[in-house]
Amino acid sequence: MASRTVSADSTRRPFDEVCEVHVGVGERLGLARLHAQIDALHSDSYWQSRAKAALGDDLGGLQRALAQQVLAGGAGAAGELVVRWEAANAVAVERARRLLADLAEAKQADLAMLSVAMRELRSLA
Repeated sequence: MASRTVSADSTRRPFDEVCEVHVGVGERLGLARLHAQIDALHSDSYWQSRAKAALGDDLGGLQRALAQQVLAGGAGAAGELVVRWEAANAVAVERARRLLADLAEAKQADLAMLSVAMRELRSLA
């Protein structure tokens, strides 16, 4: 919630609109499922726990950056802004969706798979 407050302040948009865009981006890309896969990672060692936490933090930061990018797209309702952003980035969004769909079909995602997914998503921001 704090990151959305920062986004609202930095974009000078109403908090509710920022939240709606933040959630909309997450829904369009299936980020909740990716977050669940990160949470499900085994972390038997200190470094695995750190890597898992870093991926979760990176995903949160990435969703925030994408929401800010959407909000920078001009005036309009939150849903309209998300649709406009998605259309402007159609090729990259579709590529990310395909990769995330493949990842969702995996029985159990591992750190390498999730790292590649994060890299693909970063190309959107």
